[in-house]
Amino acid sequence: MTRIKKIDLILATISFAIKLVLAGSVKPALISDSWEYACYARNLASNGDYKCLYQGDNPIYHNREFLFYRPPGYPLIISAAMNLFNDQWDKTLQVIQVFFESVALMVGLLFLSKLISKLALFLFSTMFYFWSPLVLTESLTSSFVFISALLSLRKKTLASVFFFMAVCMRNTVLFLFPIVLSSRRIFFVFLILLLPYQLYWSIRNFQLCNTFTSRTTNFYRHLGSDLGVNLKEIIKGVENKKCWEFAFDKKIGEKVSSFFLKNPKQVFGIYFKRLGNFFTFRLPFETEYTLMKFSLKNDLLRDITTVFFQITYGFVLISIPFYLLLLVTKDNKLCKLVLTVIFFLVLHPLVSPSNLRFITPIVLISIFVNCLLLEKLLLKLAK
Repeated sequence: MTRIKKIDLILATISFAIKLVLAGSVKPALISDSWEYACYARNLASNGDYKCLYQGDNPIYHNREFLFYRPPGYPLIISAAMNLFNDQWDKTLQVIQVFFESVALMVGLLFLSKLISKLALFLFSTMFYFWSPLVLTESLTSSFVFISALLSLRKKTLASVFFFMAVCMRNTVLFLFPIVLSSRRIFFVFLILLLPYQLYWSIRNFQLCNTFTSRTTNFYRHLGSDLGVNLKEIIKGVENKKCWEFAFDKKIGEKVSSFFLKNPKQVFGIYFKRLGNFFTFRLPFETEYTLMKFSLKNDLLRDITTVFFQITYGFVLISIPFYLLLLVTKDNKLCKLVLTVIFFLVLHPLVSPSNLRFITPIVLISIFVNCLLLEKLLLKLAK
């Protein structure tokens, strides 16, 4: 990591401008997950309550009040944008997301010395724009994870802050734990941030529903979504009253546990199927449906976005199998980044089905690893 150079500022600024134009041309559709984030945020902005009376796409949850389903980090940011900019909150959110993506690029550029590797990182980071315009956690989560991963290489305490912010967006970021194990200081600062947050969440849950738990109620629903668990049938037996989520979550958990005990061989097959689903070029639902169908109105921009998506994710997916060879490298920093990617890929299918959307937190890390390998190759050839 070096001092900021003029070329780094120029590239980060150009990327920011390009992404802002692309993102600004999109009116994000509030459907699926996006609707829920906005719902939580509106309640936070209007009365400070973290809850959502569901009226979204899935009719089985209509008129049921959610209190614990999603981590509060992202709705808090949206609610701040709502309070400050009212009806322009979605455009404000796009600016915030593009800004942190540009900060992430700037940090990456500081770790590279060759112009060609910097240009490669600039190119792929700029093409990685398709989450920027949407009301989804992917943009900020991937930026925070990438910044924390690189800062941890220099044992910067600020890595703990960005990793904590990423965890507040998506709980599965914890599978990237090698980031905070790079030094005792980073690890302990992260714990100092995490424990009060988890304690507050647990006490809140206990006060509202007499249940002391630090987790959200989306765990079993994600875990059991491809295990034949019939949510529509289960929810029929759950009375629609305050704190119904815990009863619903418990019933799903019982079904999932029963499935594991009765079908151990099938469980292994499902795990490897989930793992294999990472390595596909099929657009995930959130990109194909939320972005392509309802948010993007311009045919040319839709085509460009599809190409960008396939190039960036393809660049990552083709590289990942070769990362195993890098584990024997003497470069500790490179090895740590590769381990972080591999841990996430191996652990994530244990708790959730997989598609390209779910590897988003490691995409920027993988792109950076590839750019770093390019730089090392150029340095060797120059000798």
